[in-house]
Amino acid sequence: MRAIDLVGQRFGRLLVMERGANSPGGKCRFWCVCDCGVKKEILSTSLMSGKNKSCGCYRVEFGRRIGASNLTHKMIDTSEYQCWANMKDRCHNSRNKSYRRYGGRGIQVCERWRDSFESFLEDMGRKPGPELSIERKDNNGPYEKRNCMWATRSQQQRNKNPFKHQSKDAAVRAKLYQDPQS
Repeated sequence: MRAIDLVGQRFGRLLVMERGANSPGGKCRFWCVCDCGVKKEILSTSLMSGKNKSCGCYRVEFGRRIGASNLTHKMIDTSEYQCWANMKDRCHNSRNKSYRRYGGRGIQVCERWRDSFESFLEDMGRKPGPELSIERKDNNGPYEKRNCMWATRSQQQRNKNPFKHQSKDAAVRAKLYQDPQS
């Protein structure tokens, strides 16, 4: 199988300069120079898929553009920050694949959290363990301090709509509501 030659091609802010050594897994890597001047070795698959478009400088610049608050907490790479960002996205971005089940159903993030990661972190605290994620106590209520907690996947499974799948509705209801006298 012949390797693809990406030398001279541009991917976002990256210009491919030369072929690098294969990764330990045998994948093809290339040395790239970012527009900011940083030289970095990147997998060819990451370049071609669009996963890598800069050396990481874009992420820093984007953080500055969306507000100084992202720079004050220095937690953009934490799971708490990712949880906060994902929560806002699924509730307020109609292009998010989960929007229909959240924002489309009227689930909102409270104003205090929507506007400030620091406020979210102050109310929720750091996650007690990596296996936990945010859970709403009232499945139809908003994301806000009094309605949220850190929970395991099994705890979250107990707080979901039992009639989610239409084809099972009748059978589930019949079993739940059958007359004990019969």
